[in-house]
Amino acid sequence: MKKNQPSPSIKEIARLAGVSTATVSRVVNQTGRFSRDTQKKVQAIIAQYGYRPDAVARGLRTRSIAAAGIVVPDITDAFCAGVTLSLQQRLFTLGYAALLCNTAHSAGGEGRQVELLVAQRVGGLVYIGGQGPALSAGLPLVCIDRVPPTADGGESPVLIEADNVQGGYLATRALLGRGRRRVALMTQQNSLPGHAARRIGYQKALWELGLRAGDDLLLQVPGPSPGDAYEKLREILARGLPFDGLFCTTDYLALGALRALDERGISVPGAVSVIGFENSALCTLLPRPLTSVRLPAAEMGVLAADALCALMRAEPPEKHRFTVPVELIPRATL
Repeated sequence: MKKNQPSPSIKEIARLAGVSTATVSRVVNQTGRFSRDTQKKVQAIIAQYGYRPDAVARGLRTRSIAAAGIVVPDITDAFCAGVTLSLQQRLFTLGYAALLCNTAHSAGGEGRQVELLVAQRVGGLVYIGGQGPALSAGLPLVCIDRVPPTADGGESPVLIEADNVQGGYLATRALLGRGRRRVALMTQQNSLPGHAARRIGYQKALWELGLRAGDDLLLQVPGPSPGDAYEKLREILARGLPFDGLFCTTDYLALGALRALDERGISVPGAVSVIGFENSALCTLLPRPLTSVRLPAAEMGVLAADALCALMRAEPPEKHRFTVPVELIPRATL
């Protein structure tokens, strides 16, 4: 095929191969019956003339296109961005495009975004984080770190989550291992399911040593930003230092906490050890690199793509719930 020459139609490929258009379609899609000789002949003609199946025409027949919709609450979030990148790359390798919708943490906006994806005839949906039950609109559905719906007419959803309970446990055990006995937990009010699981791991580690997870050690922040954490901790530190260890359920909260501690002249890790969660890029860029629990974003993206593609092909996924291990990355704040 000459450069810039239009791709031939399926009818032309069938004529050149001396077979019917239905046979060409079966060879291309690997469906139905055809002989090995016919397959070799059709594939040779396809390679010679650079035939590409018409995705739009196929979409009109199947009422879907070879694309997945990805719904994220905040694409600027490091975890969401990492999962999305891995997910898109894996989908591309498997022959699928991706349409991305950023909901900006808006439940109403999320519903409208899903309606838009359905109108675009995507073959399935992936939700990365977010709150509330995911809306599948009757499509194959994969949820990452988000509780899926019980049922709404779609295929059985797949849940992929990090082992947040183990992550909270590892972080708290590391603080206790440094001799800290008043370990505080900083988390966001009305936090996501993953954050609640991290709190369970925190409590488990304390209980194992006979320590109490008191209300005075639960520092609830109104928002997710470093500024929110800074303001909250500055208010608390004005009344004294009630803890000697601090586990933050995100790196962003830890960043704000470190600023407040520095402002009060409190030594880290001399007086207080601090651990974040996610292991985002900022951890190694701070003057004192931040100890953090690594979230396996890339691995979760690959699992999500594989599971969704299986569902879109009407094949059963390997399993319906994946729990991916996490690990503690010790640095200077411990």
